[in-house]
Amino acid sequence: MTALARTILEADAAVDGVMISPTTVYVVKGSTTTRYLLSGDARAAIARHVEGTGDFEPGRYRLVVPPPGTAHESTAAVLVSVRRGEA
Repeated sequence: MTALARTILEADAAVDGVMISPTTVYVVKGSTTTRYLLSGDARAAIARHVEGTGDFEPGRYRLVVPPPGTAHESTAAVLVSVRRGEA
């Protein structure tokens, strides 16, 4: 999953940090954090990784802007947090 965070950092020079939870990716740019929902494929891959039943394989995973009113996931659920300079 750290590879996913690094890919996001490499794709956008303005990104300062990335946090990945089981269903959500938070992208930090300066003082603004944008929340994206992971696609079903990405959620399943993360679940397999967390359960120890599979690796988080390289691939094309989709991030989706959540519809208005979607509940926020607790940041306590963050599995990976990478800041620019740590990647």
